[in-house]
Amino acid sequence: MTLSALASNERRQHRRVTHNLSVQANTADGQSITLDVIDYSLGGLGLVSQDPFNIGDVLEFDCLVGLDGIQRKLGLAGEVCYVQEQFQEYGVGVRFL
Repeated sequence: MTLSALASNERRQHRRVTHNLSVQANTADGQSITLDVIDYSLGGLGLVSQDPFNIGDVLEFDCLVGLDGIQRKLGLAGEVCYVQEQFQEYGVGVRFL
């Protein structure tokens, strides 16, 4: 596949920022989990999870823990739009709702 073909397949609308953070999330069944953030943008989050998610799952994000250790309230929701198993972990893409 050529570089121009890859660029035409790119669906992202916002520039991603790479960062190592943790985020508290709640699943639809009420489970509270901590996920590692690998990148974020105005449109969503790239996460790493120990557990798989299904495309279409909705997560509610309570707070983000910054590099300074301070928790910041988020109050955001997102829909899982990508899941890829990677070395016994899962790369998860979430689009903000």
